[in-house]
Amino acid sequence: MLSQIGGTLTRSQPDGPRANVLSAKAEHNPLMQVGDEEIVFLSQDSATGKYFTTGGGLGRFKVQSNGSVIAVDHDSPLGRLHSGRSANQLKPAVQSVSVLLGQLQQLVGELREGFRRLEVLVGP
Repeated sequence: MLSQIGGTLTRSQPDGPRANVLSAKAEHNPLMQVGDEEIVFLSQDSATGKYFTTGGGLGRFKVQSNGSVIAVDHDSPLGRLHSGRSANQLKPAVQSVSVLLGQLQQLVGELREGFRRLEVLVGP
C-alpha cells in the first residue's frame, strides 16, 4: 500500500448532510492522479508497513507520453537535474547512487575499525 498525505474525505454530519473536506495539501507534492504514470522512490514506515514517497515530491517523476520524465517538485536540484531525461536513464542514475552509497558505507566501516585500533594502541 502506498500512502500520500492529502486528499479529500467525505464527512457526514449528525443530521445527515455530507461535506467534502480537503485534509491536507503539500506545496511540492500534489496528489497523485488515477491514470498518471510516475516513477516513485519509496521508503517504508516500519511501524505501519505502509510505503510513502521518499522526500515527498522529491521522490516522484511523472512519465510523459514521449518517455521523458518531469520532476513533480520542479524546484528541487534533483528535479532540475533529471527533468527532460528519458525514464530509462533514471534507473541507472539511481542505481549508481546506490553503488556509491554502498562503497561509502564500507569506507565508513573501515575508518571506524581503524580508529578503534588506533585507540587500542594509543589509548582513549
